[in-house]
Amino acid sequence: MRSGLIYCLLFTVMIPVSCKENKPPAAGSGLTVTDAHDSANRNYADIKYLAKVYSSVVTENTLNRIAIRRSEDPKIMNLATGLLASYDSLGKKIEMIASGKNIQLDPKLRFDQKNHISYLENEAQAVFDREYLNVLIREHKKFLEDFQLTGTNSRDSAVSAMAAEVLKAVSANYARIMIVQAEMRRTN
Repeated sequence: MRSGLIYCLLFTVMIPVSCKENKPPAAGSGLTVTDAHDSANRNYADIKYLAKVYSSVVTENTLNRIAIRRSEDPKIMNLATGLLASYDSLGKKIEMIASGKNIQLDPKLRFDQKNHISYLENEAQAVFDREYLNVLIREHKKFLEDFQLTGTNSRDSAVSAMAAEVLKAVSANYARIMIVQAEMRRTN
């Protein structure tokens, strides 16, 4: 009888493992198998969000370093310096959250990001500032469209707070970029 009971307990514990997850819900967690599966999907969404935002931050910082090095216009250099400080700070916060969740973030640029950077690095000086602003506008607009709700829907309070901070910073930076672009159009 005792061995039957052990077999029965092992069997019931193994079902959630084989059906839904690599590990069963923690004892006393109050999670059902479905809850654990939903939790894993939410965790994956948070990981994906943090990785994408971090990748965007790395790209922005690289673009801004290029602008600081290549631009001869003080407005562009000031903008790039401010954006670099803003995104550097966000990047460190994202790294801290990811580290606390044992998430490894990859600071390498993706192929499409390398194309933006290569394009700007090889652009003629006469059009560099305008193209730099165009890339920033396109990237910020795309970011705001893609991530408007993604991270703020997280049930993880740290990720949700970070997402709100990121959206606020990107929106403010986008506004700064648009102001600089408008000023440059007036002077040209």
